[in-house]
Amino acid sequence: MLRHIVKWLIPGAVNGTSDAELLANPFNLAAMDGPNNNVRIRQRAMVVRGDTTNTNASVVYFSNGQFYRATAKAVIFAGQSHTARTACAQLLSASQADAFDQVTLSPALVANVTIRSAAPVVDLGYDAYYWGSQYWADFVIADWVTSNRSNPNRPTVLTFYGGNTASVADQPNERIKLLTTPFSSYEDSLRADLNRVLAGRNFDFDRDVRAVQRSNQQGWASDSRAVGTLLRKTADRPNIVWRTGCGVQPCE
Repeated sequence: MLRHIVKWLIPGAVNGTSDAELLANPFNLAAMDGPNNNVRIRQRAMVVRGDTTNTNASVVYFSNGQFYRATAKAVIFAGQSHTARTACAQLLSASQADAFDQVTLSPALVANVTIRSAAPVVDLGYDAYYWGSQYWADFVIADWVTSNRSNPNRPTVLTFYGGNTASVADQPNERIKLLTTPFSSYEDSLRADLNRVLAGRNFDFDRDVRAVQRSNQQGWASDSRAVGTLLRKTADRPNIVWRTGCGVQPCE
């Protein structure tokens, strides 16, 4: 969905029109930040401060080794709350800052798995919880809310969510685990889970999965310099045409 939105806002941002083309083709970062665009999207820019005056608002961001300030009539911090807590700390009252600091931030794990056909999951409903996984708690069917949800022949995306039952004091250790666990461990768990949960439904992970994306949802600020994407096909898993890990851990 995000790629369709970016394509609509900036037609030259990515080549293609079909879902498959928009998924596989890389973003054109120069086109996204073109000076003649009605909308500009700037990557590799980390916002570190937000300010406001009686007439405008601004953000300070770091990019290519330098700090810049962008000023506009208004600024929307459309990120997780901890980003505003740190970037706009000077704008918060004592009670607002205290309220932010009472929130427990927990790392969570998310993965998107594209399958060739929705047939094995077409009758499962929107959200499927299951037990016995090493990392995962449930998956939702991304296009279930559309009119096409009853079509068993369509490709679809399953979004998996990990569980976190650790104590508040142990959350920093959970973050370390999330950042240091290899991509292959998460993928192997997805394979075992889907082959088990969808047993008897004519599903085989190595045959039917076309793409795996894992995202580290930190629950707090992270260093975006390590965020990246790697597209590759491997001899041991030739059906996987797209792998990407997103988060502060380098992608594999």
